[in-house]
Amino acid sequence: MPAPEAWPRRSFRVLGGQSPHTRLPSMLTATTLIATLATLSALVQHAQSDAGNPSLSTTVDLEGARRLLDRTYRDMFGQGSIVEPRTSLSEIERESLREIQKCGHCPKVPFGFANDSWNRLKAKVQNGDELVFFRNSKHAWEQLAGAEGYALIREGRIVDAFLTGMS
Repeated sequence: MPAPEAWPRRSFRVLGGQSPHTRLPSMLTATTLIATLATLSALVQHAQSDAGNPSLSTTVDLEGARRLLDRTYRDMFGQGSIVEPRTSLSEIERESLREIQKCGHCPKVPFGFANDSWNRLKAKVQNGDELVFFRNSKHAWEQLAGAEGYALIREGRIVDAFLTGMS
């Protein structure tokens, strides 16, 4: 394809005196810029959201959490199982937004279509609660009993869980 400079000029002028063909890349750039600004705005909004949130515990009893989770989601001690502490709701939301941006039809909010469920879990958080990300073993996933998500733990009890994946 010939370069835009080699394209025949039209007898009319549009878009500030330039041919529409030479202006198209600028319009695409503007569209990309608008989408990027919208994403950055959402990230800033969610980054500021921790200011009003209760503070999560920075010390989590991972073995205790694993035992609690094993009562509900089998095989939390098997190979490939994960229980990791999370100390920032806004960081979880930023991670989720990065993944949601890859989905063309998903709402651009943390956890997309599951945002209401996430917000219900967030509303239950109190100062000093523990929040863990969990995933049970590879064996459980192979047996169609896989589960992953976030568990809210208070005083040795699971208050609520938000599942992000199941098999």
